Amino acid sequence: MNQDGLDVGTIIAAIFLMLFGLCVSLVGGACTVIWIGMMISESPEGMGLMLLLISAAVLAAGITAIVIGARMLMKRRSDVPEFGSVQPGADRAAPSPHDEGLNKPDQME
Repeated sequence: MNQDGLDVGTIIAAIFLMLFGLCVSLVGGACTVIWIGMMISESPEGMGLMLLLISAAVLAAGITAIVIGARMLMKRRSDVPEFGSVQPGADRAAPSPHDEGLNKPDQME
């Protein structure tokens, strides 16, 4: 675990998701541009509009994957302390498992 509180699996998954999103957004964006160009040069048909919407949806899915991957990398776990910080109550010693029965009133004589 590094200072950000992210484990190696999360970092690898986020990088993979961002690269996947980049590839999908490039494909979706290129198809969107091609379909817009074809619709401008020719008369718009029902099939061309449907394929344009599918390409735009693929572009949006790729951008969404990039954003989710970036958020995974930027997320910090709140339960992991900062490097060099002191947790509240850190000056008190933790109770030992052997001390549990010593301070009970019924066992004191």
